[in-house]
Order: sequence, then C-alpha cells, then structure tokens
Amino acid sequence: MPREFFRKFRPTAHKLRTSWYFRLLGPRITDARLWGLNRRAITAAFGAGVAIAFIPLPAHLLLGLIAAMVWRLNIPAMVATLLLLNP
Repeated sequence: MPREFFRKFRPTAHKLRTSWYFRLLGPRITDARLWGLNRRAITAAFGAGVAIAFIPLPAHLLLGLIAAMVWRLNIPAMVATLLLLNP
C-alpha cells in the first residue's frame, strides 16, 4: 500500500519540535493534520495549491505554507503541487 511507503518518510512530531527552523514557527507546525496522510487533507491541499499557483505573486511557497497552516492542510502535498505547477 502506498500509505505505508510514505509513512517511512514522514517526519515525526518529536523530530519537528527539536529542529531549530521549525521551533521558530511554534507548536502549530507539529500538528498531525499538517503531516498526516488523510484523504481530505491531501485533496484540499492539492486544490489550494492549484489555486495559489495561478496567483501572479513571486512567493508561492511562502503563501502556500501560510495557507496550509491556517487551513490545516497537508504541507507536503501543498509544496509538491506548487513545485509541480510552478517550477
């Protein structure tokens, strides 16, 4: 199953809390919904990533990260969508 394959590469909450660059973002970045493999979070992140990709701004990844944290969408799916549509 692909879900088990992707769980090997998913960061743990402890690993996120101990890295210095995620500590700057606070405890909200370690929310399980941002990194989980939930079907609704992935599809919502993909849709939001497609919508953000067509906004004519130079900061797509930053805007995508902020949107994912506010709406609690899957961060890897959001970043992958933005990098796929805006190389």
